[in-house]
Amino acid sequence: MARVMVAFANKASMDTARRVARQKLEKATNGIGFSNYRPFGWNEDRLTLNEPEAEILRQAARDVLVGTGLFVICGRLNRQGIKTVRGNIWKTHAMRRVLRAPRIAGFAVYQGELLTDSAGNPVRGKWEPILDEATWRAVDSILGGTKSRVERKPGGLLTNIARCGKCGTGMIIARKKGTFYYLCRAPTRAAARASVSLARDWKRRSKLCSLLT
Repeated sequence: MARVMVAFANKASMDTARRVARQKLEKATNGIGFSNYRPFGWNEDRLTLNEPEAEILRQAARDVLVGTGLFVICGRLNRQGIKTVRGNIWKTHAMRRVLRAPRIAGFAVYQGELLTDSAGNPVRGKWEPILDEATWRAVDSILGGTKSRVERKPGGLLTNIARCGKCGTGMIIARKKGTFYYLCRAPTRAAARASVSLARDWKRRSKLCSLLT
């Protein structure tokens, strides 16, 4: 008897899961979003644009297209006191997710992927888009190829001794793709991450250190 009850409970649970999945797929197919939180850039109805927030994302997209890093973009928003919909400060992974989301161009998403119809065409949502398709795809292409993180090392040659030429803040050693360079610690000057590359590897740094000493 117990086994029968367990089997019945499992079947009921699976039926519920399938029903919820069908409902979500139907909503996505009809271009209806089903997020728990209001998406940044839209009003509570999740359909109409919150213009001040939408313009923030448009500017972020323009910045990405001209080569501005997400660290710089997030730093600017945080200095302005602009928070995410959950009240958090902006971080690069959050901004990357927002700008790469198909929703921003008006496309529907299902299980984290761009939803397409039987002909393979993207399904349009019923909400107002923030970016046009061409801009979104260009931004997505750039951000999709810049997943490498910058490693910041607190110590190193001239750390906090070298000063940023724009704001005077002490600089630290940073590394990206094997290249070491000076990085301004002040978020207001993140764009001024010195273009002076220290070395391609630690051996060259040690050689530089020996020359200075």
